[in-house]
Amino acid sequence: MPAIEVPDWYRTVALVGQDATGTPVVVLLDSTGAIISIMKGEYAGTLKNVQVDSQGRMIMIPTDPADVWGNAISMGNAELVARLTGLGGYDRRGQAIWQTGFEDGFPSWTTGTTGTGAEVILSSSQALFGGTCLKLRAGSGAGGNAWASKLVRYPKLGKLGAEYSFSLNGAVGRVRLYFYLWDGAHYYPAVIQYDHTNSKLQYSDSTGNFQDIETSYGLYIQPTIFHTWKLVCDFNTKKYVRLLLDDELYLLPYDLQEVDDAATKPVLKVQPSIYSDTSAVADLFVDGIIITQNEPA
Repeated sequence: MPAIEVPDWYRTVALVGQDATGTPVVVLLDSTGAIISIMKGEYAGTLKNVQVDSQGRMIMIPTDPADVWGNAISMGNAELVARLTGLGGYDRRGQAIWQTGFEDGFPSWTTGTTGTGAEVILSSSQALFGGTCLKLRAGSGAGGNAWASKLVRYPKLGKLGAEYSFSLNGAVGRVRLYFYLWDGAHYYPAVIQYDHTNSKLQYSDSTGNFQDIETSYGLYIQPTIFHTWKLVCDFNTKKYVRLLLDDELYLLPYDLQEVDDAATKPVLKVQPSIYSDTSAVADLFVDGIIITQNEPA
């Protein structure tokens, strides 16, 4: 291959940078003439080297600036696919491992009802996402309730989240979010309750009794207005972590209840429930149920 003729000025140009002390240094080239460089980015006011993997590919996480809670948002490919359904617009933290908007019904759910007029059906009148949601009608009379539960595969343990959106109608007594984990030796019931009758927001403590998170608390009762709550628990440490409900964040540094149960194999369960406890029925419309893992602290 013949030599390439280049002008003298091309041969004499040198790229110059600065070292940590401000001293000019020549930028290094490898044997092929390629520039040897270290890319840096700024984190908390300090320059950090940009990391590459074993094949020299840059490791990058695309982000939006922050969510409504002030947390940085990162999005991997699997999470992006999971969120494209449109169900995950409330709290974008954690990675979705299971979700439903009830567009395909609820054939693999277990349901139960108590009281006159109670039912668990699909509704096309009050859906938040898509065209259908789950309607739980608690029957009239003392102890009237309705619930639906879904079992999900046993996850990698850590901070897990359970979320659903709901609207209310009728003589609402109490609404609950159940989030249970069985590990083959015990089960750990995490339960949040909105007690509309007594204007309380509560959690179930390590003895199975409800304790107040907030009193004089009320939600707007109207079937077209959906509220959203999300409970995060650390099933490694067996503790509650936090509760999000609409615009409020509650930190819950409390122990979960531990109940002996060696008969049930490892599994995870989420369950929305409603109680009427009056002479009239009460409706709970449920949509956008999401279970997440890898939740931040």
